[in-house]
Amino acid sequence: MFTMNKNNSFKLIILIIILSFLFGILGSVVSDRFILPQIYNNFYGHYTNNNTNATRPIIEPMKVIETTAESSIINVAKTVSPSVVSIVITKELTTYYTNPFDLFFNDPFFNDPFFNGPGIPRTPQQAPKTEKRTVGGGSGFIITQDGLVLTNKHVVDDPQADYTIITKDGTEYKAVVVTKDPLNDMAILRMETKDGKPVSNMPVVKFISNIKNIQVGQMVVAIGNALAQFDNTVTTGVISAKERDITAGGGFGTNVEQLKGLIQTDASINPGNSGGPLVSLSGEVLGINTAIASGAQGIGFAIPLDEQTINRILQQIQKYGKIVRPYLGVRYVMITPDMNKQYHLGTNQGAWIKADQDLPSVIAGTPAAKAGLKGGDIITKVDGKVLDNKYTLQDAVAEKNPGDTITLTILRDGKEQAISVHLEERTDQNQNSNQNG
Repeated sequence: MFTMNKNNSFKLIILIIILSFLFGILGSVVSDRFILPQIYNNFYGHYTNNNTNATRPIIEPMKVIETTAESSIINVAKTVSPSVVSIVITKELTTYYTNPFDLFFNDPFFNDPFFNGPGIPRTPQQAPKTEKRTVGGGSGFIITQDGLVLTNKHVVDDPQADYTIITKDGTEYKAVVVTKDPLNDMAILRMETKDGKPVSNMPVVKFISNIKNIQVGQMVVAIGNALAQFDNTVTTGVISAKERDITAGGGFGTNVEQLKGLIQTDASINPGNSGGPLVSLSGEVLGINTAIASGAQGIGFAIPLDEQTINRILQQIQKYGKIVRPYLGVRYVMITPDMNKQYHLGTNQGAWIKADQDLPSVIAGTPAAKAGLKGGDIITKVDGKVLDNKYTLQDAVAEKNPGDTITLTILRDGKEQAISVHLEERTDQNQNSNQNG
Protein backbone atom coordinates (compact mmCIF):
# COMPACT_ATOMS: atom_id res chain seq x y z
CA MET A 1 0.00 0.00 0.00
CA PHE A 2 1.34 3.43 -1.11
CA THR A 3 1.82 6.00 1.67
CA MET A 4 2.69 9.70 1.50
CA ASN A 5 4.13 11.73 4.29
CA LYS A 6 3.10 15.28 5.12
CA ASN A 7 6.11 16.82 3.36
CA ASN A 8 5.27 15.15 0.05
CA SER A 9 1.62 16.21 0.31
CA PHE A 10 2.59 19.84 0.79
CA LYS A 11 4.90 19.72 -2.24
CA LEU A 12 2.12 18.20 -4.38
CA ILE A 13 -0.32 20.93 -3.40
CA ILE A 14 2.22 23.62 -4.28
CA LEU A 15 2.83 21.95 -7.67
CA ILE A 16 -0.91 21.82 -8.43
CA ILE A 17 -1.29 25.53 -7.60
CA ILE A 18 1.65 26.47 -9.81
CA LEU A 19 0.37 24.37 -12.73
CA SER A 20 -3.15 25.82 -12.37
CA PHE A 21 -1.75 29.33 -12.50
CA LEU A 22 0.35 28.55 -15.58
CA PHE A 23 -2.54 26.86 -17.38
CA GLY A 24 -4.78 29.84 -16.53
CA ILE A 25 -2.32 32.27 -18.09
CA LEU A 26 -1.89 30.01 -21.12
CA GLY A 27 -5.69 29.71 -21.57
CA SER A 28 -6.14 33.47 -21.31
CA VAL A 29 -3.47 34.09 -23.94
CA VAL A 30 -4.92 31.50 -26.30
CA SER A 31 -8.45 32.88 -25.85
CA ASP A 32 -7.36 36.48 -26.25
CA ARG A 33 -5.11 35.88 -29.26
CA PHE A 34 -7.06 33.25 -31.18
CA ILE A 35 -10.57 32.37 -29.94
CA LEU A 36 -12.14 35.81 -29.24
CA PRO A 37 -10.86 37.43 -32.47
CA GLN A 38 -12.34 34.53 -34.41
CA ILE A 39 -15.73 35.00 -32.74
CA TYR A 40 -15.74 38.75 -33.45
CA ASN A 41 -14.65 38.19 -37.04
CA ASN A 42 -17.53 35.76 -37.55
CA PHE A 43 -20.25 37.92 -36.02
CA TYR A 44 -18.98 41.51 -36.27
CA GLY A 45 -16.40 41.29 -39.03
CA HIS A 46 -17.58 44.54 -40.67
CA TYR A 47 -16.97 46.45 -37.43
CA THR A 48 -13.25 45.50 -37.16
CA ASN A 49 -10.22 47.44 -38.19
CA ASN A 50 -9.13 46.86 -41.79
CA ASN A 51 -5.51 46.53 -40.61
CA THR A 52 -4.72 42.83 -40.88
CA ASN A 53 -2.42 43.06 -37.85
CA ALA A 54 -5.26 44.24 -35.61
CA THR A 55 -8.05 41.77 -35.06
CA ARG A 56 -9.74 43.46 -32.09
CA PRO A 57 -13.04 45.33 -32.75
CA ILE A 58 -12.32 49.04 -32.84
CA ILE A 59 -15.84 49.97 -31.66
CA GLU A 60 -18.81 48.34 -29.97
CA PRO A 61 -21.59 47.15 -32.40
CA MET A 62 -24.35 49.31 -30.81
CA LYS A 63 -22.09 52.35 -30.99
CA VAL A 64 -21.51 51.66 -34.67
CA ILE A 65 -25.27 51.54 -35.32
CA GLU A 66 -25.76 54.90 -33.56
CA THR A 67 -22.84 56.43 -35.44
CA THR A 68 -24.16 55.10 -38.76
CA ALA A 69 -27.62 56.62 -38.17
CA GLU A 70 -26.05 59.93 -37.18
CA SER A 71 -23.89 59.93 -40.31
CA SER A 72 -26.94 59.16 -42.45
CA ILE A 73 -28.87 62.10 -40.99
CA ILE A 74 -25.91 64.41 -41.58
CA ASN A 75 -25.64 63.20 -45.18
CA VAL A 76 -29.37 63.69 -45.73
CA ALA A 77 -29.16 67.25 -44.42
CA LYS A 78 -26.20 68.02 -46.68
CA THR A 79 -27.74 66.39 -49.74
CA VAL A 80 -31.38 67.45 -49.51
CA SER A 81 -31.20 70.90 -47.84
CA PRO A 82 -29.98 72.73 -50.99
CA SER A 83 -33.23 71.65 -52.70
CA VAL A 84 -35.47 72.81 -49.82
CA VAL A 85 -36.75 76.39 -50.06
CA SER A 86 -38.54 78.84 -47.81
CA ILE A 87 -41.69 80.49 -49.14
CA VAL A 88 -42.43 84.00 -47.89
CA ILE A 89 -45.98 85.33 -48.22
CA THR A 90 -46.43 89.09 -48.59
CA LYS A 91 -49.54 91.14 -49.12
CA GLU A 92 -50.62 94.74 -49.60
CA LEU A 93 -52.30 95.80 -46.37
CA THR A 94 -54.16 99.07 -45.75
CA THR A 95 -53.49 101.01 -42.56
CA TYR A 96 -56.11 103.48 -41.36
CA TYR A 97 -55.06 106.39 -39.16
CA THR A 98 -57.44 107.89 -36.59
CA ASN A 99 -56.68 110.85 -34.31
CA PRO A 100 -57.20 109.63 -30.70
CA PHE A 101 -58.66 113.03 -29.74
CA ASP A 102 -61.51 112.47 -32.21
CA LEU A 103 -63.12 110.39 -29.50
CA PHE A 104 -63.87 113.63 -27.69
CA PHE A 105 -63.73 116.43 -30.26
CA ASN A 106 -66.12 114.67 -32.63
CA ASP A 107 -68.60 114.04 -29.85
CA PRO A 108 -71.80 116.12 -30.27
CA PHE A 109 -71.37 117.48 -26.73
CA PHE A 110 -68.12 119.24 -27.64
CA ASN A 111 -69.57 120.58 -30.90
CA ASP A 112 -72.77 121.96 -29.38
CA PRO A 113 -72.88 125.78 -29.95
CA PHE A 114 -74.67 126.17 -26.60
CA PHE A 115 -71.45 125.15 -24.83
CA ASN A 116 -68.74 126.03 -27.31
CA GLY A 117 -70.05 128.76 -29.52
CA PRO A 118 -69.42 127.64 -33.08
CA GLY A 119 -68.06 124.34 -31.76
CA ILE A 120 -64.69 122.74 -32.13
CA PRO A 121 -64.06 121.64 -35.71
CA ARG A 122 -63.56 117.96 -36.50
CA THR A 123 -59.95 116.94 -36.86
CA PRO A 124 -59.22 115.72 -40.37
CA GLN A 125 -58.25 112.04 -40.71
CA GLN A 126 -55.16 111.10 -42.65
CA ALA A 127 -55.66 109.14 -45.84
CA PRO A 128 -55.23 105.35 -45.43
CA LYS A 129 -51.80 104.02 -46.30
CA THR A 130 -51.08 100.81 -48.22
CA GLU A 131 -47.88 98.90 -47.62
CA LYS A 132 -46.60 95.43 -48.36
CA ARG A 133 -46.09 93.24 -45.30
CA THR A 134 -45.03 89.68 -44.63
CA VAL A 135 -48.12 87.78 -43.51
CA GLY A 136 -46.88 84.20 -43.39
CA GLY A 137 -44.55 81.57 -44.74
CA GLY A 138 -44.05 77.94 -45.58
CA SER A 139 -41.69 75.48 -47.19
CA GLY A 140 -41.22 73.72 -50.51
CA PHE A 141 -38.70 71.66 -52.44
CA ILE A 142 -37.38 71.77 -55.98
CA ILE A 143 -38.45 68.89 -58.23
CA THR A 144 -37.11 69.98 -61.65
CA GLN A 145 -33.91 71.70 -62.72
CA ASP A 146 -35.89 74.49 -64.38
CA GLY A 147 -37.30 75.50 -61.01
CA LEU A 148 -40.63 73.77 -60.39
CA VAL A 149 -41.27 73.69 -56.65
CA LEU A 150 -43.70 71.43 -54.81
CA THR A 151 -45.46 72.84 -51.74
CA ASN A 152 -48.78 72.65 -49.91
CA LYS A 153 -51.87 74.18 -51.48
CA HIS A 154 -52.78 75.91 -48.24
CA VAL A 155 -49.41 77.72 -48.25
CA VAL A 156 -50.25 79.53 -51.52
CA ASP A 157 -54.03 79.64 -51.24
CA ASP A 158 -54.42 83.45 -51.19
CA PRO A 159 -54.78 84.79 -54.77
CA GLN A 160 -54.23 88.35 -53.50
CA ALA A 161 -50.82 87.56 -51.99
CA ASP A 162 -47.34 87.57 -53.52
CA TYR A 163 -44.91 84.72 -52.95
CA THR A 164 -41.12 84.78 -52.76
CA ILE A 165 -38.89 81.71 -52.78
CA ILE A 166 -35.64 81.85 -50.82
CA THR A 167 -33.06 79.11 -51.32
CA LYS A 168 -30.66 77.82 -48.69
CA ASP A 169 -27.91 80.20 -49.82
CA GLY A 170 -30.23 83.20 -49.32
CA THR A 171 -30.99 83.90 -53.00
CA GLU A 172 -34.51 85.26 -53.57
CA TYR A 173 -36.70 84.29 -56.51
CA LYS A 174 -40.14 85.31 -57.62
CA ALA A 175 -42.70 82.50 -57.22
CA VAL A 176 -45.49 81.98 -59.76
CA VAL A 177 -48.32 79.59 -58.87
CA VAL A 178 -48.54 77.09 -61.74
CA THR A 179 -51.30 74.80 -60.47
CA LYS A 180 -53.11 73.56 -57.38
CA ASP A 181 -54.10 69.94 -56.90
CA PRO A 182 -57.91 69.66 -56.66
CA LEU A 183 -57.61 66.39 -54.71
CA ASN A 184 -54.65 66.74 -52.35
CA ASP A 185 -53.10 69.59 -50.39
CA MET A 186 -50.39 70.19 -53.00
CA ALA A 187 -49.44 73.00 -55.36
CA ILE A 188 -46.70 73.61 -57.92
CA LEU A 189 -44.76 76.89 -58.11
CA ARG A 190 -42.32 78.08 -60.76
CA MET A 191 -39.16 79.92 -59.75
CA GLU A 192 -38.24 83.06 -61.70
CA THR A 193 -35.57 85.68 -61.25
CA LYS A 194 -36.70 89.05 -59.94
CA ASP A 195 -36.88 90.37 -63.52
CA GLY A 196 -39.04 87.42 -64.59
CA LYS A 197 -36.43 85.27 -66.32
CA PRO A 198 -36.45 81.44 -66.09
CA VAL A 199 -33.94 79.56 -63.96
CA SER A 200 -31.88 76.47 -64.73
CA ASN A 201 -29.57 73.89 -63.13
CA MET A 202 -31.41 73.99 -59.81
CA PRO A 203 -30.66 71.19 -57.30
CA VAL A 204 -33.51 68.69 -57.25
CA VAL A 205 -34.61 66.05 -54.75
CA LYS A 206 -34.76 62.34 -55.41
CA PHE A 207 -37.98 60.41 -54.75
CA ILE A 208 -38.46 56.90 -53.43
CA SER A 209 -39.24 54.47 -56.26
CA ASN A 210 -42.31 52.90 -54.61
CA ILE A 211 -44.06 54.40 -51.60
CA LYS A 212 -45.48 51.00 -50.65
CA ASN A 213 -41.97 49.93 -49.61
CA ILE A 214 -41.85 52.21 -46.56
CA GLN A 215 -42.09 50.54 -43.17
CA VAL A 216 -43.56 51.59 -39.84
CA GLY A 217 -40.64 52.26 -37.50
CA GLN A 218 -38.11 53.35 -40.11
CA MET A 219 -36.27 56.59 -39.39
CA VAL A 220 -37.14 59.72 -41.35
CA VAL A 221 -35.96 63.33 -41.55
CA ALA A 222 -38.18 66.41 -41.91
CA ILE A 223 -36.72 69.61 -43.35
CA GLY A 224 -38.48 72.96 -43.54
CA ASN A 225 -38.91 76.60 -42.61
CA ALA A 226 -40.02 76.02 -39.01
CA LEU A 227 -42.36 78.73 -37.67
CA ALA A 228 -41.72 80.58 -40.95
CA GLN A 229 -38.51 82.01 -39.51
CA PHE A 230 -36.04 79.13 -39.01
CA ASP A 231 -35.25 78.04 -42.55
CA ASN A 232 -33.89 74.57 -43.35
CA THR A 233 -34.59 73.23 -39.87
CA VAL A 234 -33.79 69.51 -39.66
CA THR A 235 -35.72 67.20 -37.32
CA THR A 236 -35.75 63.41 -37.07
CA GLY A 237 -38.20 60.71 -36.04
CA VAL A 238 -39.80 57.53 -37.30
CA ILE A 239 -42.78 56.55 -39.41
CA SER A 240 -45.41 56.04 -36.71
CA ALA A 241 -48.17 54.70 -38.98
CA LYS A 242 -49.35 54.53 -42.59
CA GLU A 243 -52.68 55.05 -44.35
CA ARG A 244 -54.01 57.63 -41.89
CA ASP A 245 -57.17 59.57 -42.82
CA ILE A 246 -57.65 63.02 -41.28
CA THR A 247 -59.78 66.14 -41.58
CA ALA A 248 -57.42 69.10 -41.93
CA GLY A 249 -58.35 72.74 -41.56
CA GLY A 250 -56.98 76.15 -40.70
CA GLY A 251 -58.24 76.07 -37.13
CA PHE A 252 -61.40 78.14 -37.62
CA GLY A 253 -63.36 75.72 -39.80
CA THR A 254 -62.05 77.27 -43.04
CA ASN A 255 -60.48 75.41 -45.96
CA VAL A 256 -61.38 72.03 -44.47
CA GLU A 257 -60.07 69.09 -46.47
CA GLN A 258 -60.40 65.33 -46.17
CA LEU A 259 -56.88 63.93 -46.56
CA LYS A 260 -56.48 60.18 -47.01
CA GLY A 261 -53.68 57.66 -46.92
CA LEU A 262 -51.24 59.90 -45.04
CA ILE A 263 -47.95 58.98 -43.39
CA GLN A 264 -47.91 59.64 -39.64
CA THR A 265 -44.56 60.62 -38.13
CA ASP A 266 -43.19 61.81 -34.81
CA ALA A 267 -40.52 63.93 -36.49
CA SER A 268 -41.10 67.45 -35.19
CA ILE A 269 -43.27 69.41 -37.65
CA ASN A 270 -44.22 72.99 -36.85
CA PRO A 271 -46.19 75.75 -38.59
CA GLY A 272 -43.97 76.84 -41.46
CA ASN A 273 -42.79 73.27 -42.10
CA SER A 274 -45.84 72.84 -44.34
CA GLY A 275 -44.68 71.94 -47.83
CA GLY A 276 -41.28 70.63 -46.80
CA PRO A 277 -40.08 67.11 -47.57
CA LEU A 278 -40.17 64.00 -45.39
CA VAL A 279 -37.01 62.08 -46.29
CA SER A 280 -35.68 58.58 -45.67
CA LEU A 281 -32.15 58.02 -44.35
CA SER A 282 -31.09 57.13 -47.89
CA GLY A 283 -31.95 60.70 -48.93
CA GLU A 284 -35.13 59.84 -50.87
CA VAL A 285 -38.25 61.98 -50.47
CA LEU A 286 -41.24 59.88 -49.46
CA GLY A 287 -43.76 62.59 -48.55
CA ILE A 288 -44.67 66.26 -48.22
CA ASN A 289 -45.28 67.51 -44.67
CA THR A 290 -48.79 68.90 -44.51
CA ALA A 291 -50.46 68.80 -41.08
CA ILE A 292 -50.02 68.39 -37.35
CA ALA A 293 -52.49 67.11 -34.76
CA SER A 294 -53.84 69.99 -32.71
CA GLY A 295 -53.17 69.73 -28.99
CA ALA A 296 -50.72 66.86 -29.36
CA GLN A 297 -46.97 66.38 -29.55
CA GLY A 298 -45.12 64.20 -32.01
CA ILE A 299 -48.09 63.60 -34.31
CA GLY A 300 -47.50 64.97 -37.78
CA PHE A 301 -48.74 63.91 -41.19
CA ALA A 302 -47.28 63.85 -44.69
CA ILE A 303 -48.84 63.17 -48.08
CA PRO A 304 -47.03 60.12 -49.54
CA LEU A 305 -45.07 60.61 -52.76
CA ASP A 306 -42.95 58.49 -55.05
CA GLU A 307 -41.42 58.62 -58.53
CA GLN A 308 -44.59 57.40 -60.23
CA THR A 309 -46.73 60.10 -58.58
CA ILE A 310 -44.32 62.92 -59.41
CA ASN A 311 -43.83 61.74 -63.00
CA ARG A 312 -47.62 61.68 -63.48
CA ILE A 313 -47.90 65.24 -62.12
CA LEU A 314 -45.10 66.52 -64.38
CA GLN A 315 -46.65 64.84 -67.42
CA GLN A 316 -50.00 66.45 -66.66
CA ILE A 317 -48.41 69.88 -66.28
CA GLN A 318 -46.62 69.43 -69.59
CA LYS A 319 -49.80 68.26 -71.34
CA TYR A 320 -52.53 70.31 -69.64
CA GLY A 321 -50.58 73.06 -67.89
CA LYS A 322 -52.00 71.94 -64.54
CA ILE A 323 -52.65 68.96 -62.28
CA VAL A 324 -55.80 67.17 -63.40
CA ARG A 325 -57.77 64.59 -61.45
CA PRO A 326 -60.59 62.38 -62.71
CA TYR A 327 -63.73 61.91 -60.67
CA LEU A 328 -66.72 59.61 -60.58
CA GLY A 329 -69.30 61.50 -58.54
CA VAL A 330 -70.43 59.16 -55.75
CA ARG A 331 -70.29 59.00 -51.99
CA TYR A 332 -69.46 55.57 -50.66
CA VAL A 333 -68.11 53.43 -47.85
CA MET A 334 -65.76 50.49 -48.20
CA ILE A 335 -67.46 47.30 -47.02
CA THR A 336 -66.07 45.16 -44.19
CA PRO A 337 -67.23 41.68 -43.08
CA ASP A 338 -68.87 43.22 -40.00
CA MET A 339 -70.73 45.71 -42.19
CA ASN A 340 -71.92 42.87 -44.41
CA LYS A 341 -73.28 41.02 -41.37
CA GLN A 342 -75.07 44.10 -40.12
CA TYR A 343 -76.66 45.19 -43.41
CA HIS A 344 -76.81 41.85 -45.29
CA LEU A 345 -75.00 43.28 -48.35
CA GLY A 346 -74.10 39.96 -49.94
CA THR A 347 -70.37 40.67 -50.11
CA ASN A 348 -67.51 41.28 -47.67
CA GLN A 349 -65.75 43.83 -49.87
CA GLY A 350 -66.41 46.56 -52.40
CA ALA A 351 -67.56 50.19 -52.43
CA TRP A 352 -71.14 50.65 -51.22
CA ILE A 353 -72.70 53.77 -52.75
CA LYS A 354 -74.42 55.28 -49.76
CA ALA A 355 -75.91 58.67 -48.88
CA ASP A 356 -73.98 60.79 -46.37
CA GLN A 357 -76.49 62.33 -43.96
CA ASP A 358 -78.49 64.82 -46.05
CA LEU A 359 -76.16 64.57 -49.06
CA PRO A 360 -77.07 62.38 -52.05
CA SER A 361 -75.19 59.18 -52.76
CA VAL A 362 -74.90 59.92 -56.50
CA ILE A 363 -74.34 63.59 -57.37
CA ALA A 364 -76.48 64.95 -60.19
CA GLY A 365 -74.71 65.74 -63.46
CA THR A 366 -71.60 63.69 -62.63
CA PRO A 367 -70.15 60.80 -64.66
CA ALA A 368 -71.71 58.35 -62.19
CA ALA A 369 -75.17 59.87 -62.65
CA LYS A 370 -74.79 59.91 -66.43
CA ALA A 371 -73.79 56.22 -66.41
CA GLY A 372 -76.86 55.26 -64.36
CA LEU A 373 -75.29 54.38 -61.00
CA LYS A 374 -77.74 54.43 -58.11
CA GLY A 375 -77.68 54.63 -54.36
CA GLY A 376 -77.36 51.13 -52.92
CA ASP A 377 -75.18 49.83 -55.76
CA ILE A 378 -72.02 48.04 -54.66
CA ILE A 379 -68.97 48.48 -56.90
CA THR A 380 -66.89 45.31 -56.56
CA LYS A 381 -64.37 45.77 -59.40
CA VAL A 382 -62.88 48.54 -61.57
CA ASP A 383 -61.57 47.29 -64.91
CA GLY A 384 -61.46 43.79 -63.44
CA LYS A 385 -59.46 44.73 -60.33
CA VAL A 386 -61.16 43.79 -57.06
CA LEU A 387 -61.87 46.61 -54.61
CA ASP A 388 -61.15 46.18 -50.91
CA ASN A 389 -59.85 48.25 -48.00
CA LYS A 390 -56.32 48.15 -49.39
CA TYR A 391 -57.37 49.10 -52.92
CA THR A 392 -60.30 51.47 -52.65
CA LEU A 393 -62.52 53.04 -55.27
CA GLN A 394 -60.63 56.30 -54.86
CA ASP A 395 -57.34 54.48 -55.50
CA ALA A 396 -58.75 52.93 -58.67
CA VAL A 397 -60.08 56.23 -60.03
CA ALA A 398 -56.86 58.11 -59.14
CA GLU A 399 -54.92 55.81 -61.48
CA LYS A 400 -56.95 57.08 -64.45
CA ASN A 401 -57.04 60.33 -66.41
CA PRO A 402 -59.96 62.59 -67.27
CA GLY A 403 -61.54 61.29 -70.47
CA ASP A 404 -60.81 57.63 -69.70
CA THR A 405 -63.66 55.13 -69.87
CA ILE A 406 -63.70 52.53 -67.11
CA THR A 407 -65.81 49.41 -66.56
CA LEU A 408 -67.41 48.99 -63.15
CA THR A 409 -68.61 45.61 -61.95
CA ILE A 410 -71.52 46.25 -59.58
CA LEU A 411 -74.01 44.37 -57.46
CA ARG A 412 -77.55 45.72 -57.76
CA ASP A 413 -80.36 43.91 -55.99
CA GLY A 414 -78.10 40.91 -55.59
CA LYS A 415 -77.35 40.63 -59.32
CA GLU A 416 -73.99 41.38 -60.92
CA GLN A 417 -73.72 43.64 -63.96
CA ALA A 418 -71.17 45.81 -65.76
CA ILE A 419 -71.48 49.57 -66.30
CA SER A 420 -69.19 51.79 -68.40
CA VAL A 421 -68.37 55.24 -67.04
CA HIS A 422 -66.65 58.11 -68.87
CA LEU A 423 -64.53 59.95 -66.29
CA GLU A 424 -64.42 63.75 -66.25
CA GLU A 425 -62.02 66.29 -64.78
CA ARG A 426 -62.38 67.08 -61.12
CA THR A 427 -62.70 70.79 -60.31
CA ASP A 428 -63.20 72.91 -57.21
CA GLN A 429 -66.95 72.81 -57.86
CA ASN A 430 -67.12 69.02 -57.62
CA GLN A 431 -64.27 68.36 -55.20
CA ASN A 432 -66.67 67.05 -52.55
CA SER A 433 -67.82 64.17 -54.73
CA ASN A 434 -66.21 60.74 -55.08
CA GLN A 435 -65.53 60.54 -51.34
CA ASN A 436 -65.07 57.58 -49.11
CA GLY A 437 -67.43 58.03 -46.17
